Amino acid sequence: MRKGFTIFLTITYSMIFAVMPVCAKEYTVEKGDCLWKLAEDYLEAGYRWEEIYEANRELIGENPSYLLPGQVLFIDIEEETLAVEEEEIILQVEEAGRQTQEPMKDAEGYYLIGMPEELLWFAQWVEKGNTDACARLTKDIEYNDKWDPIGNFTDSGSSAQQAYAGIFDGQGHTIFGLCIESGKTGIGFFSMITEEGCVRDLNLDSLYALGGKAHHFNEYARVGGISGVGGIILNCTVSGRIESESNYFTGGICGKGYYIENCVNNCEIISHSDVGGITGCLEGEVKFCTNNGRIEVKKGGFNGGIAGRMKYGSQITDCTNNGEVKSTESDFIAGICGANGGLIKNCCNYGAITYYSEGYSDQYSLNYSNEKVLVEKGICGISGKITYENSVLRNTKIKDCKNYGTITKQ
Repeated sequence: MRKGFTIFLTITYSMIFAVMPVCAKEYTVEKGDCLWKLAEDYLEAGYRWEEIYEANRELIGENPSYLLPGQVLFIDIEEETLAVEEEEIILQVEEAGRQTQEPMKDAEGYYLIGMPEELLWFAQWVEKGNTDACARLTKDIEYNDKWDPIGNFTDSGSSAQQAYAGIFDGQGHTIFGLCIESGKTGIGFFSMITEEGCVRDLNLDSLYALGGKAHHFNEYARVGGISGVGGIILNCTVSGRIESESNYFTGGICGKGYYIENCVNNCEIISHSDVGGITGCLEGEVKFCTNNGRIEVKKGGFNGGIAGRMKYGSQITDCTNNGEVKSTESDFIAGICGANGGLIKNCCNYGAITYYSEGYSDQYSLNYSNEKVLVEKGICGISGKITYENSVLRNTKIKDCKNYGTITKQ
């Protein structure tokens, strides 16, 4: 274990804050606010968001990720009389770094993780080349700190690429307070997972993921809660907020997805291009998934409540979108999938759709070789973007789908 300066920091931190005067500040919630960012702005540490939540729990309610514009929050702010001492503490924490501890293994060789120190050790172990290492969570983990995605994805597939190939089993437990800020091309709890690698039965709560060039990160980032790219993702839930100005894919579960089943996204997503509540780009299959998060698209690409776009032969089945899908500039937007290159079946959209320009049409049908392809409002948003090549329809179908959401042109 790296012991750092733990005892010194604990004592000094207590001495400072025991005498530090506190004043209560009123803050009126604005659109796009979240507790993590407010804690960063006013308490100088995003992981202190729970202090704001506990002080305002009655007003906010049981979901700390759900803030309403106009709500007045009370934030206890330390005055600046001891700014010099506080800055010294922060520097010492950065020098010491977060501790790590090697976890025990079970009889199957899985690392048993129940503390933040063990989780960080596992991440570093994978980064050292042990990409097939497997782990199980044994309890919920209050991480509440910055997180660097496990592994690394590169567009070129160079030797720097490091994809996770093991099994990470959350066993139904929750990791709280991951703040993911990275210059990597794959941004999420994992950067990249192989087609055989698996994350299952994991919940991420109070997540804050940030990517894109506006934040001096990679403008071609793939951003998601569980992974930036790939993997088998089963029975996972993500709650919090995801922001990106990347020119590539952003999703609540995965930026670019291969196989995603029985997952739920509750994150609000604000991004530039190719955005989906579950995955920004699907190159495989999504089934039995639900998006409850609001989606706001700032620029172009293909955007939908479940997937932004589908590659040829991909499938979305038995999925539901409940979240609002809104674009401010994008033409290509839909309740389920922005651009369909495969099969959408047994899906429902209940989310309100607000679109810009001419990216949405009335119910539209297309016939080719006596095969009818029905494009319903809210299911695949762009009749002109049913994917086909050289005038030959490529197994693109929509079956047994319904839209119940309102559709508004802005």
